Amino acid sequence: MFTAGFENESFQFISQIRNLDISTCKIQQINQGALTMLKNITYLDVSNNTCLKFEGLENITSDLQFSNIKILKANNLHKISDLTKVLKKTSHIKDLKNTSLEYAFVDGNRLQTIEKTAISYLPKSLKFVSLRGNPLKFGLYIFEVFLLVNLETADVSDLFRHKTDLHPENAFSDSIYTCKEDSVIAPKYMDPSDVDYIYVHDESSERDIPDLFSPAVVPIPNNLKHVNYSSASLRMDIPKSKLSGNKLEMIDFSNNILYALNGPIYNVESLKILNVSTNFCSNISKFFFSSDFKNLEHLNFHNNLLGIVLPDDIDGEIFHNLESLIELVLSKNRIPNLPRIYSNHKEICKNLI
Repeated sequence: MFTAGFENESFQFISQIRNLDISTCKIQQINQGALTMLKNITYLDVSNNTCLKFEGLENITSDLQFSNIKILKANNLHKISDLTKVLKKTSHIKDLKNTSLEYAFVDGNRLQTIEKTAISYLPKSLKFVSLRGNPLKFGLYIFEVFLLVNLETADVSDLFRHKTDLHPENAFSDSIYTCKEDSVIAPKYMDPSDVDYIYVHDESSERDIPDLFSPAVVPIPNNLKHVNYSSASLRMDIPKSKLSGNKLEMIDFSNNILYALNGPIYNVESLKILNVSTNFCSNISKFFFSSDFKNLEHLNFHNNLLGIVLPDDIDGEIFHNLESLIELVLSKNRIPNLPRIYSNHKEICKNLI
């Protein structure tokens, strides 16, 4: 087990390796240049080394620009007691732009926001990104995600969920690596009534803040197919929205508080699976599911409060446009009765659970 770190000569006799797992090794530091000779490396896991922190990640990403890296796992580089962090373009990830990285895991890193324009420094080759278990808040970076033109899967689940440090590490640099929060800070819960609380550290940029809740087009990476935004402390109703050009097939919004689905929602023609279970949802408007939901096959409303609204849908308008639906989950919704028209609607009742 490594207890200190890696010097520039650490890998000089095994420079041909392609897969390197140095997770959970209590590494204090990785010197810049220590990984430079690993030009054939395609997989690197440095997770669970809480002394490295994002400042240690800087040396790693700098060295990887000379490699064939495809998969980078940098989970839990911070302790749960560390201050919340900002992912910075100028140091933490700028050199990744020169790689062909496809899969990036940055789970459980106390990440609160991403510096403006930092996303433009991520490689266009990126297909999968995981940001699970970070206290991530909304900010201007939301409007830059469309730059990830080849991104197919985004996992932003379990936000604000705290893990436990079973084996806390004592780093000699702990006093150096904590930093103040900066960049764009938005509310923990996305609620339209909270929009006045948006705060920007740089006062000169306040005039550039877009309205996060305007009916403008929601930017989506062109090739994005799967989004996991479950257990993300999202609290809001869903207003009228139109997504930018996309290939979305699956969206998981389970375990949030989406208490009302107002809509309508447009440009979701590719969507096949939608999970809105356990959201305290008590209202779905009759026009939330626009005709753009025509290819939706699986809809999960388990553990909500739809017993308030569904009995009054006597004309079956709520699910009228779901012509491809083969599974509808309505269990644990306190539904006293359903209108007779539901039993005559073959698409809705094909596989009603």
